[in-house]
Amino acid sequence: MGAILREPGKYEGKTICAATRMYSLKEIAAALSKSTGKNVVYKQVSNEEFANSLPDVLADLFVDYFGYINDYGYYGPGTVEKVEWAAKQARGKLSTLEEFLEKHPYKLE
Repeated sequence: MGAILREPGKYEGKTICAATRMYSLKEIAAALSKSTGKNVVYKQVSNEEFANSLPDVLADLFVDYFGYINDYGYYGPGTVEKVEWAAKQARGKLSTLEEFLEKHPYKLE
C-alpha cells in the first residue's frame, strides 16, 4: 500500500495481486500442520469425489472454482509473474504464510 501512496501514477490501472509468493497446496498443508500441531495433508481427488464431499448447493461452485485455479492460477493467466511483480513493489518486509500463522494460529477441532 505504501508504494501505491508514494507513486499513485505509477500504479494507476494496475492490479496488485497481494501475496508474498505462491504456495503449493502441499506447502500450505505443511504450514497448517506446523501451526495446528496436527497432521494436515493435501490429497488430490477427482471432481466427483470432491463434489460429493460438499453440500449440494456448493458442489458445482467449488468444483468450477478450483478447476479454474488449477487451469489458470489464483489470479488468472500469469499468476506467478503477477505475484512476483506485486511483491517487488512492496515497501518493507512482507509476511510469509508461516509468519502469519505464527501470529494468528489456525485452530482445527
